[in-house]
Amino acid sequence: MREGKTAESLIANWLKRKKYSVFPAYEIVEPEYKGPRIFSVEGDLVAPDLFLFNRERAFFAEVKSKAAFTWHRLTRSYQDGIDRRHWMDYLKLRHRMPWPLWLLFLHAPGGEAKDNPKGMIPPSGLFGGEVLPLARCIDHESDRWGSGGMVYWRCEDLMIAGKPFATYEEVCEGGVP
Repeated sequence: MREGKTAESLIANWLKRKKYSVFPAYEIVEPEYKGPRIFSVEGDLVAPDLFLFNRERAFFAEVKSKAAFTWHRLTRSYQDGIDRRHWMDYLKLRHRMPWPLWLLFLHAPGGEAKDNPKGMIPPSGLFGGEVLPLARCIDHESDRWGSGGMVYWRCEDLMIAGKPFATYEEVCEGGVP
């Protein structure tokens, strides 16, 4: 949980340096833990971590901090993913609003990928994509992980022109406020 909050702060700072204002979503206090929620007429949805805006654009971002990409042996590719239940909520939310919703994955250098082939180093930096294009390039889903399953994307599909959005060092520049 703390690692995720640190990643949210680092990415929020990085986006502030890119001239975005940041409105973070926080957990609500209830008898049992529940993360940030959006209360809608059609039912409650998991809320993304951040709402970002400037004079030209606005978007939501869900931030994930991972030690490393997972090596998927069947496709021989690095992959990352999120809980299926959250993914479904993000898709519903995206279809109900005019703003893009981005998934962002921050990977530190030197992370050890599970099942990583010997001699290969998992990519590091800031990766992601907007949920509507990501919906068209899901690599696979699995019921083996997470409470309700997971949705996965290949590393290549979480890059822009073959590169991460930013290096880990660029995102971490200036530290956590």
